[in-house]
Amino acid sequence: MADTASVSYQRLPIRCGKSNCRCNTSDTKHWHGPYWYAYWTDPKTGKPRSKYVGKNFSPPDGKDHTTYSERRTTPDQDSAREQAEREARERADRNQREREAREQAERERRAKAEQDARQNARSARRGPTDEEDAACLGVRSSVTQDELKKAWRRKMQKHHPDRYPEAERAKQEDIAKNINAAYQRMLKRRGWR
Repeated sequence: MADTASVSYQRLPIRCGKSNCRCNTSDTKHWHGPYWYAYWTDPKTGKPRSKYVGKNFSPPDGKDHTTYSERRTTPDQDSAREQAEREARERADRNQREREAREQAERERRAKAEQDARQNARSARRGPTDEEDAACLGVRSSVTQDELKKAWRRKMQKHHPDRYPEAERAKQEDIAKNINAAYQRMLKRRGWR
């Protein structure tokens, strides 16, 4: 948004500042120009501002002079440039936040996948649960020590490999091993061993 201010135009010769230029003297006839510059006080900040207007600027009154003043809207190029820079910064910040959010989501997804893999590996290493062992022995998981021992003996009498002919012996050995392993795990979990 442009503000109104008193703008003064001056036609001035200038020195370019280059070390080997002929304008590096105190004699103004060797200086460059003359060029027109606009001077005003910024209404928002109160600071003096200036802007190069050009070599061929002519004041609207048509007179040839070196100074001309008028009341007009101040050049808004700086505020437009500042707004464009601000919008560019905001766009860059927004893109950065979106990129960081995507990276964070990807890190969380990977962490969850790793956690699930570790949990599955632990479950595989851990073996059967207490409920599975109790079902194998045909008892509740809240069994007493005497009930557990009786159930184990009953199962072992039924599935002992020596009671079966050669053809079924291998199958019964596997069943007996599972019964013994379940019994030992249940004893160990309860501290009865």
